[in-house]
Amino acid sequence: MPAKKDGYHQLFVARTHHRPIAVDQGDRATGSRLGGRPPLPLAKKPPRCPICKGALQYVLTLAADTLGAAIAGERALSLLTCRDFGCRQGSHELAYPSPTLLVAHPDEARAETASELDPDCEGRALSMGELTIDPLQNGEVYTDASKLGGGPGYIQGWGDQEAQKARARGAEFLFQWSENSLAAAHVEIDEAPFANGVVYVFARIDANSGRPTLEDLAAFWQSS
Repeated sequence: MPAKKDGYHQLFVARTHHRPIAVDQGDRATGSRLGGRPPLPLAKKPPRCPICKGALQYVLTLAADTLGAAIAGERALSLLTCRDFGCRQGSHELAYPSPTLLVAHPDEARAETASELDPDCEGRALSMGELTIDPLQNGEVYTDASKLGGGPGYIQGWGDQEAQKARARGAEFLFQWSENSLAAAHVEIDEAPFANGVVYVFARIDANSGRPTLEDLAAFWQSS
């Protein structure tokens, strides 16, 4: 079990706290970021939607500067989703495979040339806030903010039914991305891919350390 002082216990074992994910005003080429051109490893060989085989769009990347070196090491985790909204709705359920993908890859800079993954969202850096207690209402996590760890704050009550599918595969909640974070930071985007909703991401938790790994990744999303 990890030492309590490093925060991982509160985030991923006790799950009493989270760390907010904030959208910064400026952009960065490496590390955690959203929008703009995707990381070079993805742009060089763009993955395709495993359901409809169509093009994907890049959403965001979390790297060691937000996930922590103990989780990410020299890798990063990118979130992508199908460009076809009808297909994308298939990831309202946690499915394997899914039209909303999590891809672990080497932590490299953004691509310098355009690719089919490029979103219509401007590039911004992401940063991690201080350890914060999870807000509760009637015993349930009450937030649709972007955050790492703690418990997922579901918009719709059926969220835990999907989370149980992840637990059956040995995975637990890692982070959530709320598209409210875009409006709060005045990010320019034509259409939020998840209908101004929240994406919930799950990953395998190492049984010995209690820390997440970038394995058995899956996601589903909800909107109001």
